[in-house]
Amino acid sequence: SLFDEAKHLGLTDAITYNSTIDAIAKSATPDANRALSLFDEAKRLKFADAIAYNSTIDAIAKSTTPDANLALSLFDEAKRLGLADAITYA
Repeated sequence: SLFDEAKHLGLTDAITYNSTIDAIAKSATPDANRALSLFDEAKRLKFADAIAYNSTIDAIAKSTTPDANLALSLFDEAKRLGLADAITYA
């Protein structure tokens, strides 16, 4: 994928991760596991921001197997880190 190629070339940043997670959330069949995997990578790389949390929560909520507990856990984590914004609460 284009994302994997960018990652291989060292061209990824917070925007790349956020855009990819957001695209997953907006797809016809969001893959929550893929979104979570990218989110975990973003966290390890210190790229996880409010947008990453919001997009990941959105992907979880819209997936074919939504997990309210996981979404709430990420929401609580975002609040604890001061990364919850108006969109997180929407």
